[in-house]
Amino acid sequence: MTNELHQQCRHRRVCREYIAQPPQFAQPVDYGIEGSNLFTLGVPTSKSTVRVMKRFSIGQALPFSLALFLSFVPQAPGQISPVRLSVSKKENMDTRNSYFDAGGTYRRQQVDSTVSYAIEVRNFSSGTLSNLMVKWTVLYDASTASVAGGGVSWSSAHLKVLEGDHSCNLGLGQKCGFDTDSLDLSSVRTDYNYNGVRHQYGGAVIGYCVEVFKDDKVLASEIQPPDTKQRIQKVKDREQSKQK
Repeated sequence: MTNELHQQCRHRRVCREYIAQPPQFAQPVDYGIEGSNLFTLGVPTSKSTVRVMKRFSIGQALPFSLALFLSFVPQAPGQISPVRLSVSKKENMDTRNSYFDAGGTYRRQQVDSTVSYAIEVRNFSSGTLSNLMVKWTVLYDASTASVAGGGVSWSSAHLKVLEGDHSCNLGLGQKCGFDTDSLDLSSVRTDYNYNGVRHQYGGAVIGYCVEVFKDDKVLASEIQPPDTKQRIQKVKDREQSKQK
């Protein structure tokens, strides 16, 4: 064999070995097909570990290989919040039928409601959390509606915000809870076929935004619907422009 042919064969062998051995492993890894569904898996080692060679079926090896892969993936810091935030709506409704026909095809209702939100923050960290600030904002339609004679009296209004904050200190495992200020809303609801087409006129809650801060850093938040925070900012910008 000439030197040139020898170098070509050697080059091809090195390339095959390089492909079979992923470059991220510092130690060589042995792969071998044995039978139709068995293979030998080599685990990379260091001086402080022992090389483990074990034969798996493909069904057994896949979970092990996945776990091995995940062990090389670094965990991003700061993804777990030290607090848990929960928000629940509280609503008292007074619904009165002002009109319904004998055939059961149309109904008109006066709906007066009082809405607030119960907010709870629980400490899930390994120590005390001091000077927490919970800021909440409710976006709502300030329109009003009432039944008048045989129809609906409706007064349209812009969207408005109701907001506030609450401070607390939480020891290990402790929680704090409070209710937001209440909103009084009036509306009229009309139903066709009682469970078909429905129209509602008047006031309604559009969404809310609750955020937990510590040193101006947001630890947790709940925003429903997702675009509520942007809509709240537009309402505030509108109100500020009126004051100029």
